[in-house]
Amino acid sequence: MVKTPTRKSYSYRSPFQKMHMYEVKDRATIFRDLDYPVAEAKRRIKQNIEWEFDSLPRPDFYKEVDKIVDYVYGDLKKGS
Repeated sequence: MVKTPTRKSYSYRSPFQKMHMYEVKDRATIFRDLDYPVAEAKRRIKQNIEWEFDSLPRPDFYKEVDKIVDYVYGDLKKGS
């Protein structure tokens, strides 16, 4: 399992946000393990969030997708 991005310095606004950010991390981990390119992983995760929140404004955690995916894929380069 991949470590939590910026765990020590990040403060979640709500349990809802925390749950969804962990879901983004888990999806990124799956895409990484399936050898998806970083750009494709980001695109697919963002599309899923857009679909899930279709009739609502985009949630705050949508802006964090790129950072989380980069973090997850960065662990691969470090050998984790």
